Amino acid sequence: MAHRLALVLVDAANPFQQLLRQDAEAAARKAGVALETTFTGESFTNHLAALRRLVSDPSTRPDAFVVMAVRDQGLEKVVHEAAAAGVHWFLVNAVEDDFEPIRREFPAVTVSTFCPDELETGRIQGHQMHALAGRGRRVLYLEGNPRSLTSRQRAAGMREATAGSGIEVVFAAHDWDPAQAAQTVREWLRLSVAGRRPFDLVTGQNDAIAEAAREVLVAAAREPGREDLARVPVTGCDGAPEGGLKAVREGRLTATVVLPRCAGPAVEAAARLLSRGQRPSRVIALRPESFPTLEELRPSA
Repeated sequence: MAHRLALVLVDAANPFQQLLRQDAEAAARKAGVALETTFTGESFTNHLAALRRLVSDPSTRPDAFVVMAVRDQGLEKVVHEAAAAGVHWFLVNAVEDDFEPIRREFPAVTVSTFCPDELETGRIQGHQMHALAGRGRRVLYLEGNPRSLTSRQRAAGMREATAGSGIEVVFAAHDWDPAQAAQTVREWLRLSVAGRRPFDLVTGQNDAIAEAAREVLVAAAREPGREDLARVPVTGCDGAPEGGLKAVREGRLTATVVLPRCAGPAVEAAARLLSRGQRPSRVIALRPESFPTLEELRPSA
């Protein structure tokens, strides 16, 4: 009987998460394991309930979970329940929970994380700011949720890369909501002096936020005397082929950061564990890349 894996994701409408599903399914087929995918939605309560249903019912209980967590904290109890049932756990985003007590209590069970190196993601965004803006320029930095570990790590990496650069970075948080990001850009434009750019670059912590900002700039540039706004570069992050990569190729975004897709490697590791007993490291951080390369980026006019 083939080993069974459960892939648990959040948002079925998110292009990047659909790529995670596709990669996981391809890895499962190659490894000869059965994979069932569940999208739980953004509610953390529903997320935990879906995981518990899979753990509690022997007919649906997998041999291993591959999970994108809705939140960065609060998973210890359900991971403990899974480990008590002998189910291995592979996360595809970093969380702040301490799983060491669970590992000690259930040494035969693996709890491992495959995730993008989000500090490096932020560093790349900072290097893109250097290439596109430079000293004395102002960057509007559109964050996700500053309570999110992902958002905080990206911001920390960006700060590291821009320290001492002379770039002025203005932070605005939006809980990953493109509509809120768009409203922030509108407010900056409303308060700006006629004929002057309020910022020289916009950087979003994901591509959806960045594209929302770009749409506002393009709309504002149709007003007399504001044509220059259409030339403000906008960068994002995620780099899905039909998302950020396509937006860069079509000229809507100037650059993005292509995140590694961690679900496929996590499924491969789970299959090796189940078939050969090969245990992965506790944390595997995969490297993102700039698109275009940093060498290809040039300052805006």
